[in-house]
Parts: sequence; structure tokens; C-alpha cells
Amino acid sequence: YTDQRAFTANAAHELQTPLAIAINKLELLAEQGGSEEERMNALGEVIAMLERLTRLNKSLLLLARIENRQFPDEREVSFATIAAELLEEFADLAEHREVKLEIEVSGDLLLSMDPALARTLVTNLLKNAIVHNQAGGSVTVHVEQGLFTVRNTGEKPLDADRIFTRFHKETTADGGTGLGLAIADKLVRKMGGKLAILDTSNA
Repeated sequence: YTDQRAFTANAAHELQTPLAIAINKLELLAEQGGSEEERMNALGEVIAMLERLTRLNKSLLLLARIENRQFPDEREVSFATIAAELLEEFADLAEHREVKLEIEVSGDLLLSMDPALARTLVTNLLKNAIVHNQAGGSVTVHVEQGLFTVRNTGEKPLDADRIFTRFHKETTADGGTGLGLAIADKLVRKMGGKLAILDTSNA
């Protein structure tokens, strides 16, 4: 109950903030007008806030569906295949952030689950590894029987005690919702597995 109450309060806060900012900017725009450039900048900021709300709403709905197991389309999925496909899709983002993408396959992780959920899981892990990285760094995906690992060269390890907490953000630089790893953790737990953060910086 305590966790649910905290989640509800955090969700309300995360929704309220961009709404308040967007409304404020639109009110100022209506009252003051300004130059064409100023109006376009204000509208751009409002659109960015609304896009953030859209991402947050989708993430909250996804969490609710996962908790209620509302995914009847289960079939065997290959995580090696999904990883290879998504690495290609993330190529532009990785290039922009000067991060090298690699994949090592010595086996495969085969699970019976909703294919869309499997892609969401790998997407969240890959995006997090790219965003929390450094220029000139790398992201390596390793797939073997029964194990899927994403390793990056971030400047510092993530907070293992808090990283899977809903709305926890290591940084606000990427404009994320703070739900990506929480969703990944929930998915893995529902599948009877475990998601863990390992610090190999001293290895």
C-alpha cells in the first residue's frame, strides 16, 4: 500500500509539472505576443512538454498492463534476434553520441512471452546503456543460453539500490520519464527472472 501510494503521488507530480509549464508558456504567449522567433520558440517548448507527457502516459499504461498481465499474445522469442534488430535501429542514436555498438552471441535466450514486451525490454536496456555512456565509449550486448547482458562504458556505475525505482533518474539530460528500467525490471520479474546492475569497472 505504501509503495502504491508513493507511486501515485510521484505519477501525479510527473504529470502535473509539464502540464503546468505548458499552460504557463501558452498563457504568456497569449498575453505578450512577442516576435515570430519568440513565439516559435515558446511553441516548440510546449510541444516538447506535451511529447514528454505522451511518453509518460504510454509508460504508465504499459506498467499497468504488465502488472495485470494483459498480454495474451505469447510465443517463443529469440533475444539474440531482437538484439540484432534493435542495434541496427539504435545505430543513429549511438553515432550521434559517439558510442560504438557491438553484439556477442554464444547462444540464445529463448522465452515464451509477448514479442512486443520483449522488444520493449531490450529497447529500454539498450537506450539506457547508450544514454548513460561517454563519447568514445561502447555498448556490448552478449547473449548466451539463459542469459542476456548489456554492458557499457559509463563514467560511473548506476545506483544499484535505486535504479529500478519508478521515477528515479540518474540524469535529466535525456528528458526520460524515469520509468524505463522500472518497466524492464517489472517485465523480468513477471517472467520469473532477475535484472541486476553489475559494476565491472574494476574487473
